Amino acid sequence: MYIDLGNNLLKQDRSPEAEIALKKALEMNPDDKDVNFNYGLALLKLDKYSEAMKPFKRVVELDSLDKAGHYYLGFVYLKTENYTDAVGAFTKVITLDPDYCEAYLSRAFAHRELGDKNAAYDDAKKGTECNEEKGEE
Repeated sequence: MYIDLGNNLLKQDRSPEAEIALKKALEMNPDDKDVNFNYGLALLKLDKYSEAMKPFKRVVELDSLDKAGHYYLGFVYLKTENYTDAVGAFTKVITLDPDYCEAYLSRAFAHRELGDKNAAYDDAKKGTECNEEKGEE
């Protein structure tokens, strides 16, 4: 019940209510990957980055091949200025899917914040080229 309610509220951009419903769903289903993921998304939309880390970590514990889980975990690391772990999370995404263009661009940002301008440049170039190949901007 809470899972469907939370997911519907999230789709309606009603993140505060979605957070409450998905938190209840998570209490009842702590090992449900999708509930953890959607709860993390609700927290992200509310700019609760530190809180969003736990559900995204749980997603990748439950499924180490979940590209989106790794990507959003990396995004949370970026937002909390944990750039080294962000690089690791985005590297995992790229390992799983070399055509995940946004992961290169996000990793470029993390490299830049760590002072590694060469790696930042290389990733930014790769991410831009990747998007151009896909017809995206």
